[in-house]
Amino acid sequence: MWVGQVNLQAGNHLLAVDYDDEAVAEKIRARCAPWSSDDEREIPAAFGVRTVKVGFLRRTAALLHHGAPIRARFDDLDDALDVLVSFLGEIEQLDMLSSERPGDVAVDARAFVRNGKMALLHAPLTLDIDERRLAKLAIEEIHTWRPRVDPAAGTVTVGDRSWPLAGVVMVGHSALSLDDARRHVWALGSPSEVGWAERIDALGDRVGTSELDVYDALDDALD
Repeated sequence: MWVGQVNLQAGNHLLAVDYDDEAVAEKIRARCAPWSSDDEREIPAAFGVRTVKVGFLRRTAALLHHGAPIRARFDDLDDALDVLVSFLGEIEQLDMLSSERPGDVAVDARAFVRNGKMALLHAPLTLDIDERRLAKLAIEEIHTWRPRVDPAAGTVTVGDRSWPLAGVVMVGHSALSLDDARRHVWALGSPSEVGWAERIDALGDRVGTSELDVYDALDDALD
């Protein structure tokens, strides 16, 4: 499936991006030029971008991988590269948050929106979420590597857009007590900030773990 990789430098991190053909590689290099690196070491891939033929008309779509699993599907390659670029920016942002400590945290979670509210979902990396099932619930995934939370304001920012934080759910865990769930969610935020703990407390029972189907869990979190 993969024929090579492009190494990129985002902040303090050397990241490899797998590709499936040279045309994709050239587009990655062009779109991600601000992060270009001369370091050609072979390292495990953080991300991967490839194209596939889909549908009766065999149109070309693009897949973005986070490690080995598929993270998202796109109608064209440019959309996948736009998200990859946003991931690189968020990785740099985490370095800034750790060094400057403005009070915000980057949370190890995926982000989902409905009716102007956002829920964060921490789930196994191997989870492949079906956008068609999300659409039936009027839920949209906002693609992000690590959403940025302003604990004081109770808002989540991805790129240049922000939403109020409605809740945080961890799926793929056995049921935990509220206190244990809060401790787990606290550990998802980096760097460690007191404000993040206070925001988790303010969310009350909108923080928790679930063995439910991921779509039911998101539906409940955004109710």
